[in-house]
Amino acid sequence: MSPRPYSMERRRRASDRTRERILAAVRRLLARGGASRLSIDAVARAADVARGTVYQQFGSRDRLLAAVFAGPLDPAGPGPIAIWAREPDPQRALVGLVETFCRMWALDRRLLRGLLDRPEVRQRERARARLIDRLVARLSERGLLRRGWSNDQARDLVLLATSFSTFDQLREVAGRTDAATTGAILALVGQAVRLRPPGGPPRSGRAGGTAAPRSTRSSPSGRSRSRGSW
Repeated sequence: MSPRPYSMERRRRASDRTRERILAAVRRLLARGGASRLSIDAVARAADVARGTVYQQFGSRDRLLAAVFAGPLDPAGPGPIAIWAREPDPQRALVGLVETFCRMWALDRRLLRGLLDRPEVRQRERARARLIDRLVARLSERGLLRRGWSNDQARDLVLLATSFSTFDQLREVAGRTDAATTGAILALVGQAVRLRPPGGPPRSGRAGGTAAPRSTRSSPSGRSRSRGSW
């Protein structure tokens, strides 16, 4: 006799909750110390699951890390990217998204270079493009694009400026700190869009009680300290 539909649905939901708990644990560990010392055992301990459960869900450390960086951009989700996407003020939303993407790219650039060709990450990049396209349309509707910039031109610039490749090149070639690289990307985006600082957490995130992303600060060594999760 085949399992009843409700039993299969309960198992699927339980598996989804376990998967998200593991991914949340990886995000916390990455924010504390990068990926160099991230192990399956450390993830299992942080997520309070068995080591075999991590392998069962993801298969390998590389696939686990790819899943973290390729997480879906769900507009109803709890992460900072989704929260900023729901921010009513498109200027604040754009600055918040730029800063959040830069914090994410700064976590482990060597790791990310090896993940760019993975299908999960390519899917995430397509979602990022759709998010930026919608945001630029909102900015345009409010007359916030600079004179001479079309929607398509502004979208292309923001998409390029907020990519990992741009962050990596500006950080590596120019020898900037993470914070200085973020500032350079904001200046680049500001060529097409009138910007102003976020000035606090996203207003759409306050009602839900979800912590908003915080700013990146540069340490004396030139490496950034990520404040808050992504």
